[in-house]
Amino acid sequence: MLAHQTDPHITIDLSASEQNSQIEPNNLIQSEAFTKLTNQIKERLINRKSSESYSPALGNSQVFFIDGTRGAGKSTFLSAVYNALCYGSTAQIKELKLAPLQLIDPSKIHIREHVFLSILYKIKKTVDSHNRENSQYRSDSSNDTNEHFRNQFKQLAGGLQLLNEEHNPLTNIDEEVFLDWGIERAKDGVELAKNFQNLVELTCKILDANALVIAIDDADTNFKKGREILELIRCYLDTSRFVVLFTGDMKLYSHLVRDHYHENMGDRLYRQDPSRNVQREKLIDHLEDQYLLKLFPINKRIQLPPLWIHKSIDNIFLTHSIWGAEPRKLDVVVTRIITDGLRLKSDQDIQLFREFLYKQPLRSILQLLNTCAPYLVSENSSITPTILSEAMRAMVQGSLYKKEVDIDALGAGDTPTLIDAVFRLTLEDGEFDTGAYLRPQPKDESLRKSFAALSTEVARLCENSTANTIKYLLQGPGSVALYKDSRSSMKIDDDETAQGRFKNYLSIGREEDALNWAWHATPVIMNSTTPSTPIRCGVIRLSRSTGSNSNATTIEQILTELELKPDEELPAFAFTLINVFDKDNRTYASIFNTLGLMCRLLRDTNKNPLTHVTDELSKIRPTPTISAPRWSEGTGPEDSLHKEDETEPSYKTESKLFANLAEWITETKRQEKNVNPSAILIGKIWTRLYFSLINVAQNYSTEAHSTTGAATIMEFYALCVINAVFVEEHEHHYSSNRNPDTSNNFRKNPKQSGSTINSKFKDFKKGDYPLTTIIGGCPLILNLLPNIITYTELFSALSASEKNNPGVPERTHAYINLASIPRQARKNKSNNN
Repeated sequence: MLAHQTDPHITIDLSASEQNSQIEPNNLIQSEAFTKLTNQIKERLINRKSSESYSPALGNSQVFFIDGTRGAGKSTFLSAVYNALCYGSTAQIKELKLAPLQLIDPSKIHIREHVFLSILYKIKKTVDSHNRENSQYRSDSSNDTNEHFRNQFKQLAGGLQLLNEEHNPLTNIDEEVFLDWGIERAKDGVELAKNFQNLVELTCKILDANALVIAIDDADTNFKKGREILELIRCYLDTSRFVVLFTGDMKLYSHLVRDHYHENMGDRLYRQDPSRNVQREKLIDHLEDQYLLKLFPINKRIQLPPLWIHKSIDNIFLTHSIWGAEPRKLDVVVTRIITDGLRLKSDQDIQLFREFLYKQPLRSILQLLNTCAPYLVSENSSITPTILSEAMRAMVQGSLYKKEVDIDALGAGDTPTLIDAVFRLTLEDGEFDTGAYLRPQPKDESLRKSFAALSTEVARLCENSTANTIKYLLQGPGSVALYKDSRSSMKIDDDETAQGRFKNYLSIGREEDALNWAWHATPVIMNSTTPSTPIRCGVIRLSRSTGSNSNATTIEQILTELELKPDEELPAFAFTLINVFDKDNRTYASIFNTLGLMCRLLRDTNKNPLTHVTDELSKIRPTPTISAPRWSEGTGPEDSLHKEDETEPSYKTESKLFANLAEWITETKRQEKNVNPSAILIGKIWTRLYFSLINVAQNYSTEAHSTTGAATIMEFYALCVINAVFVEEHEHHYSSNRNPDTSNNFRKNPKQSGSTINSKFKDFKKGDYPLTTIIGGCPLILNLLPNIITYTELFSALSASEKNNPGVPERTHAYINLASIPRQARKNKSNNN
């Protein structure tokens, strides 16, 4: 896995990362741990007194525990240390005179075969091999030693029977024979440890070694064998004649030992005397700590840290067979993969994902790098979200399974699966405002890993697609925010049931477009099953009838009159409307309908752009009607969608709005190649938009603005959309060439003055802001603004048409402002009285 070293650099050959080739110690990432371990072994062997004898009470343990989480590189490290100690060519290593005995992988030993027998077999095989190789040099003394070895080996036979707990040769025999054999059997058991120590001493003498080296790899992967090996070390290997290298995760061994003591206590004690259960738990805590401290003293534990806290991370380099001979810095490659694959711009966000990746197991990091390496042929190559999403998805697959994410559907690019996962996991995380940024920050490890994988999926979904970006914006972060605000009004106690009803109503997890979401979001925002203020986040309630107020005018009356006049055009405001069927039928204007309609217009089609615009707009004029959510009735509502009037309108296809939309669609297809949003960017756009809309709604709900018309309120809703996309794209869009602007004026949201937003567009360049150009420049948005001098710079910067000004005529804007809003109708009525 690791190739060569250029002092003081460590170089990792990614193309060889899947090979099991031997690794030199100075090429180990954990070279400091190797030095610490070998120094401890050398110090103990050199300082050991030759007269020191084995003590069953104290032990002379040389058991070294190599601690690390799964995938931390323990097996690689263990193999390198074992080979270095046993076959190393340096003078320091040779001076230790260590003889290799066995590198044990307990998972490959038959479940019924005791590990002790495997060690005895290796001792005998090693001695026999040594004798064969040195037969011509054997003397009488060496023959006597070997004969002594064979006799000593035979003395173990009786005690070895005791290792098989299921076999008892004393069953059903004569009493006198039982006594004789029982005493002999007890003697064999008592003498087994001593006889084994004598055998090891003879082995070291024959091999001319100070100690035998045993390496045991990941015994914690098999609980039965793990417990057996721990007892083997405690009873037989805690001697200065063994150097035992032991790998694993201390957390797993802690569970293993605890399970052992719980098993010994038995359920019967817990049931018969529950009053002392707390005392028993404390006793088990103590026994667990002391057992592990005796086997693995603190000063003999070697920690293999993750890359994140590696002191020399800047000195780690990467090579690959297709890269050429020049190594590349690990940190540079990782930063490039994160930046390109996740479409990040902010240094803070890049650092956050970099930290997350370095905290993963070493095996995971190397496999992800190896997957990406073929796409980084030159140092200027970049990784696409598609490549990184595949690697990230495989790296955290277990966490995605745990969180019940359909990995196959996710890999196939299924949008409903992605949005459903983002919705569920963000709610589980509990960070409703910022959770949908999908930063790897949750406390729960599986959530953290899932967020990282979903971030790459969002970048892949939205790459070069404005429609997917808007769809995810609304259905992902938008659904989370709406659920948070509507949960208190849902008369459902169970959270799971409430989530299910909410998802069904907004079609989360189903293949529905963004306009369908926008329609259903309107009554959720307005809480239409109960009385509410007529102006809320991005939505305005409009009167359907004038009632007794002769001064009031309905929006339908205004729009119908505009349609009939030959010199007037239907404004974009007409396509913001939705009727909600409830106890009282209600009409709403929503800025979210405008965003949803954008997605429909950007669908792939073989139609002429103008024909496509006409067809799509005709489907939502007259205004559609949907059912309100009846959260309190215990069942999700039957979703109905119909039109108030099925008479097809006679559109003027030569109208300015239709022509501008057709031109916008064509221009968007050219601009979309530069659209590269991240989950963070889209999340931030939603957050800024959502709270901006709330502020505008609150402002125009006050008594001071009680006469402000629907057109003016919708004008500021539109400014909120333009401003939110522009500000966040400036700071977080991957392809934006502009440095972040920290001035208060730039980040200021619209509230009462449109000139504040207009001034931001004086030096606007479309090439630097593709998302703002497309969304903010859509005629459906710009036509909600009056064609007045206040928006001169904004129209000039964003309009796709050089011939037609996209703003709504000032007289039309003023006419729509006459549309009755319920609170205005009530005020006018009270004034007339």
